[in-house]
Amino acid sequence: CAATEDAWLLVVAHGLAQTCAHMYFRTASDLAPEISRFSAGGLRDDHGSMHNILRPETVESLALLWRATGWQIYRNWGQRILSAFSRMKTPHAYA
Repeated sequence: CAATEDAWLLVVAHGLAQTCAHMYFRTASDLAPEISRFSAGGLRDDHGSMHNILRPETVESLALLWRATGWQIYRNWGQRILSAFSRMKTPHAYA
């Protein structure tokens, strides 16, 4: 049934978005490291890649999920990430 498949896809999309958002939220700056790896022990950061180049994919995904569902949680997560981006702004650019 198409409705069942759509519901399952939404569950998967939510889980992926939640994982991506929490990659941001588990750091002191709320900015995700450029590289993280999944292992048997959980999510591990690549300590040589603890920088963030302000990639938009997670925020874009959250915006699309909000449009598809209307669920406020996606707007909240996106706002938190965008706020972290804004805190990194210097007088001339984003650091």
